Amino acid sequence: MSQWGNRDQLSDAPKFIADGDTGESGQDIYGTTPIGTFGVDTDESAAARGDGKGSVPTGWVLREEGTGNRAGRVHHEVLVALSKNAFTTGDAVDFANTATTLVADPAGTADDTEFPDS
Repeated sequence: MSQWGNRDQLSDAPKFIADGDTGESGQDIYGTTPIGTFGVDTDESAAARGDGKGSVPTGWVLREEGTGNRAGRVHHEVLVALSKNAFTTGDAVDFANTATTLVADPAGTADDTEFPDS
């Protein structure tokens, strides 16, 4: 069984430990803030480069907002690098954040608050 999937949905989020401080897996913190895992597709990756967030590659990304002296800073860590076609082909578009089955969200609103498509 794979440790992650190629659909932007809860059940495909990385199952391994993503936050060493709390021991939470990628699924435990899927789509949450100030620390959370997100599936980033090619459109979201390109848009992130143009909005001051820096380079955010396609795949499963851990997003963490800084606190204390790092307040206001956002750090992105690649958990699983996927191909340029990740989350964009066939039915592997954006999925609802709480979905555990293939419930497509073709409008792309599931994670667009943190990683908009454009």
